[in-house]
Amino acid sequence: MSDTPARRWPKGPFPDKYRWETIEARLAGGWDDPRRRTLVDALEARGWRAMEGHDDPYLRVVIREGASEEELDALRALARDAGTFAFRWRAHDRREGIGLVASGDPVDAVAAVGVAGPQHGVGTAAIVRFLVSLRSFARYELEELADDRVAMRIEPRDEEIARMIGERVPHVCPPRARRAQTGAQIAEEMRTTGRLVLDYA
Repeated sequence: MSDTPARRWPKGPFPDKYRWETIEARLAGGWDDPRRRTLVDALEARGWRAMEGHDDPYLRVVIREGASEEELDALRALARDAGTFAFRWRAHDRREGIGLVASGDPVDAVAAVGVAGPQHGVGTAAIVRFLVSLRSFARYELEELADDRVAMRIEPRDEEIARMIGERVPHVCPPRARRAQTGAQIAEEMRTTGRLVLDYA
């Protein structure tokens, strides 16, 4: 009889740590932290400026024309050192910039952005639950967040795990199911591209 634990998608109550009230309490006043004030000053010195017309207490957006990938990597490193998560951000009106959330936890950023697919019956909480569970099965790094999109680099632990993730994805991202994508196809996509995209547009 094998001692290997069954590989099943976890069930159970929603994690208290990621209820919005708890996340909101973590983010409240986060930009008053001296490390983050220093981060904002450092970004301004490097030519990054706050996006005009964007007013959100939890999500800051900065832009810089012609920023290279190396400069974006440098921004992410500065943010990480300041306990801040940085990512590519896109608004519903297609404005783009670099989003900054006063937490080192990317799942907090998903909640702050409010990623969801309401027209598909998928709320932010379902996406948060998926991402929290995904940590047990893969290393991933969120690269892009929008009102209706999550894009990440991903490295499942093994092929069996990749298939399990692939089979779960259509449940949290119904447009994948409508395109008749199987779990095996999604697993192959992760293997060949190293990425996973949940797109609700």
